[in-house]
Amino acid sequence: MSNNNQNAAPTNGQRISIDQAIQHASKLNQVGRLQEAHALLTQVIKNAPKNVVALQQMSGVLHKAGKTADAITFIEKAIKIRKNEAAFLSMAGEMYRSIENLEKAVEYGKKAVALKPKVPAFLGNLGAAYSDQGELNLAQKYHTKALAIDPHYVSSLNNLGALLTEQRQPEAAIPILAKAINLNPRLAVAHCNIGFALLAMEQSEKAKLGFDEAILLDPNMTKAVQGLASYHLEKKQHDVAKNIIQEELKKKPQDKELHRILGNIYRGAEDIESALKCFDESLTINPLFVSAMVAKGELLIEIGQIEEATDLLSQAISLDNSNVTAHLALAGLVKTKPEDLNFQWLVNEAKTLDPQSETKALPIHFALGKCYDDIKQYDKAFEHYKKGCAIKRKRISYQADDNTALTENIIRTFSTNKLNKLKGTGCTSNTPIFILGMPRSGTTLTEQIIASHPSVFGAGELSDLSHLLNGRNDETVIGGYPESVKDFTDKHFRQLGERYATQLQERDPTAAHITDKMPANFMYLGPIHIALPNAKIVHVKRNPVDTCLSQFSKTFKRGQHFSYDLYELGRHYRDYHNLMAHWRKVLPVGSFYEVQYEDLVADTEIQARALIDYCGLEWNDDCLNFHKSARSVRTASVTQVRQPIYKTSVERWRSYEKHLSPLFEGLGDLAPKR
Repeated sequence: MSNNNQNAAPTNGQRISIDQAIQHASKLNQVGRLQEAHALLTQVIKNAPKNVVALQQMSGVLHKAGKTADAITFIEKAIKIRKNEAAFLSMAGEMYRSIENLEKAVEYGKKAVALKPKVPAFLGNLGAAYSDQGELNLAQKYHTKALAIDPHYVSSLNNLGALLTEQRQPEAAIPILAKAINLNPRLAVAHCNIGFALLAMEQSEKAKLGFDEAILLDPNMTKAVQGLASYHLEKKQHDVAKNIIQEELKKKPQDKELHRILGNIYRGAEDIESALKCFDESLTINPLFVSAMVAKGELLIEIGQIEEATDLLSQAISLDNSNVTAHLALAGLVKTKPEDLNFQWLVNEAKTLDPQSETKALPIHFALGKCYDDIKQYDKAFEHYKKGCAIKRKRISYQADDNTALTENIIRTFSTNKLNKLKGTGCTSNTPIFILGMPRSGTTLTEQIIASHPSVFGAGELSDLSHLLNGRNDETVIGGYPESVKDFTDKHFRQLGERYATQLQERDPTAAHITDKMPANFMYLGPIHIALPNAKIVHVKRNPVDTCLSQFSKTFKRGQHFSYDLYELGRHYRDYHNLMAHWRKVLPVGSFYEVQYEDLVADTEIQARALIDYCGLEWNDDCLNFHKSARSVRTASVTQVRQPIYKTSVERWRSYEKHLSPLFEGLGDLAPKR
């Protein structure tokens, strides 16, 4: 072995010992003077090629400089000389993890832990390698071991928090990440990870604070940039989200996760072709990237490619059987049979749910409700629907009395006198076709029939009218609807119609007609009639109890806050019913067309022909082949409208009657006689 006291390299014109040179190189590394550190260590290793400390230091410098392959060469030289140095082994594992050679990362990590089983850093590094490998239970095991030895070990606190969020347990993750931040307030990645946990808890504004702080501390943190884009996606600010990710892709064009997120953004903006390209690009970079497989599978469901979606989701599950999202998507695709493996997986997963893991439990309960409904075990189905709704209801703020007050205010605002006074003053566009009613009443089916016509573009559920009426696109509007329009003149309503029609036409400049299937537009029939007198309006009705039960058995990504409590659901339906009765009373006969869902499924062709005729269109046979349409469907009815008409949903509530007393109470005189 070389003599560490021999002169090794000149510094400032003076020759120093090898030990001094290594110490000086370490200081240069710490302050970021990597080239100088590299030059000095090169001379040291030339003079003492078997000095393991110099080899280790050189490895660290190269890794920091982004030359990880070269760094691995040096750390492995050190390991050959000192085979049982756990620190070297763990360091090599981390380097292999950074270049995604996870097999080698785990191999080295296990060796380090075997030699030094009580060093938190070694345990944590192995946990991180297992996490990247998708072995989440093993990852959690080693982070937990590290924290048992040192409860303040920040790296494992941060990694365990991120891991729990990935496992749909953000409730457990948040206090752990908060502890990491308290211990190290400048740890950017912990702020980023708590942002993702809060986003999973549907606390988007708090999540944004985490992402903003992470970017402030580390402007180059790609994961935090992804989080910020995810926040804007949640807010439906697609252009903002897209720009954020596209800028990041200029720096990291081979980042598979960035391409996946960009695909989700395009999917949210209903740019199907671009979304598919992004998912495919992500899978080209890594053909085994499960998250991209699942995202593409969900999109394939939306555009009706059910067989391809089933194959892709099954492949994802074969690679990662713990992927809850893939299991949930697959459960929604087909009618469940008792022997289905995916159904059994969900049953077993529900048995092991931590009572605190509500984020994970919520979608599993709704999925199992659907599965038990499929196999006609209605009591079990209702039990799961009820549990899922209880979790969701705790997360939202909703007061039934407030909705009743809003309904009454709308009724007072739009009197016959006011409507007659402003009649005929609106925008002349005949492009819009509004399809409205209660959610789950058949609006998606109705839109599919109309949008299958070659002259119609189906735009889906649009928030445009709500935003215009509530002042989100016009700073001069003060207060929400209907206060925002109480002082509107004919000029204001005409401008409202023109702005709406312009925004709508931008979705397809060549379409003669465009549908807007936002169910809640039933609140705006008065403004629509004034502002867009030539628009077609289709109101879809359905049995009140079937409508409400169908809502109670689905979880909605956003909105529909009245859906998660049976009594409140009944109250909301009654408010809707009263408002529609008002519109029938004050609007001229023929102002809107009404479709009864039960009639539509009983005699589809006659009802569809009448519907198309009302829209002023020539009949086209494509309108009866709506289930073959390639257009995207993003509502809770996505799988139903990919099938020919089925009648099993009529009078479905009878199977659940004994559980529905609160709903009947909320419906009042609208409840059926029993």
